[in-house]
Amino acid sequence: VFSGDSEDGFDVVLSNPPYIRIEQQGELQKNLYRELYSTANSGSCDIYIPFIERIYDLCNDDGQVGIITSRQFMTSNYGETLRETIPTDYGISGLVDFTCYSPFEDITIYTSILLGQRQTNSTVQCTSVRTREALEQVKRGGLDSAGDNSQLTQFELPLSSLDENRWLILSEEEKEARRKISGKSERELGELAEIGSPLKTGRDRVLKGTIEDDSGEYLEISTSEFTEKVETTAW
Repeated sequence: VFSGDSEDGFDVVLSNPPYIRIEQQGELQKNLYRELYSTANSGSCDIYIPFIERIYDLCNDDGQVGIITSRQFMTSNYGETLRETIPTDYGISGLVDFTCYSPFEDITIYTSILLGQRQTNSTVQCTSVRTREALEQVKRGGLDSAGDNSQLTQFELPLSSLDENRWLILSEEEKEARRKISGKSERELGELAEIGSPLKTGRDRVLKGTIEDDSGEYLEISTSEFTEKVETTAW
């Protein structure tokens, strides 16, 4: 949306960037993303990450953005550069976190809404959707439907609390409770065991298998990469 000289950039940009893993792009496209956008240099990532960077770049100095996108950038390793860049180089005025509830029918992508502007305040207005009732409230009346009986959790966060580390969309009271719980333990779990991640790959064919034989004590499962037997009791 333009309201003045278009050469200065957009006044408003509204977007729902695509959710496509960068590994699914051709080598030329992957190299272009990584060459043009600093947020795409973390190896494996989703292309909505550089899209958000580009959306901000399209705005003029007083421009505003509204982006509905995956919430994964707030916690994933590949979102670290974007988390660092938004508060310092661009600006964020509001954040809606749908947590584990999707506002879209039959789509399981966990979603957030990012509201940004170049001229931003020192605080971020946060809305957290933590129950199915809260989700239905948003669908019926939008984010402004909060009242005395609201199911929405709304609070402000200092902009300075958002950096390259994982964004925990919790009120200050909730963060304090979290710190107290953590403080009751002399050691963290990471000191007792190595904590890893489940299998991750952009090669979907590795994860998609076919049950070739389920007639006996074992299931015979094959993928494009291997064929293995799994005990039926473990399936």
